[in-house]
Amino acid sequence: MALARPDYRAANDGARTRLRSVIEVCGHGAFGQVGPAILGHIAFWDGYYAARWEARIGGDVEAHRALGPLVDSINAAGWPIWSALALADAAALATAAANRIDAVVASLSPQLIAEVEAQGRHRLLERALHRNEHLDELEQHLSAEGRRHGATRP
Repeated sequence: MALARPDYRAANDGARTRLRSVIEVCGHGAFGQVGPAILGHIAFWDGYYAARWEARIGGDVEAHRALGPLVDSINAAGWPIWSALALADAAALATAAANRIDAVVASLSPQLIAEVEAQGRHRLLERALHRNEHLDELEQHLSAEGRRHGATRP
């Protein structure tokens, strides 16, 4: 019996909804540049993967080559830039990038999906995995901030 194909659209939609919810909470509290940095990171990678998919759809068969060890260098180079963003700007960029990549993935042909699945590269399709990892970080940070501020209140 064949395994059912993952529902990438539903997973991505759920993570995008969660992103909006976390952004709403972030807007009500200050927590330094962690929020903008993480949201900027999400925006960059969702936008990057949207651009890669758009290139692949346009015929660039090399668009999905693996980055390997470059990922850490890209993140290290991007972090100071993402940290410098205003929270509202980072939130807008993250939302726009999530909308873009999720729309691209939802429009993919079954052939392109099967090609990527055969390569074991489902993270190119299920952007929810990356997004949720970092939304978990934001929620943990918000929770820690809440405990810290709650402990100092009279």
